[in-house]
Amino acid sequence: PQDLEAKNGCIDELPFPGKCGNSGDKDCIKLYSSEKNIHPSKCECEPRYKARFCRCKIC
Repeated sequence: PQDLEAKNGCIDELPFPGKCGNSGDKDCIKLYSSEKNIHPSKCECEPRYKARFCRCKIC
């Protein structure tokens, strides 16, 4: 799947444990930024996992 996004200059990061709640995206972005020192363009909750995981995109 990374190849498809690479055309747009985006990288789909692997899902990582995060807080996905009502404000899921913001919490994911904050957590990702503090851990990796990269500000992702967008994060979303990964619905396939029962535990709450985020998937972020870096463009």
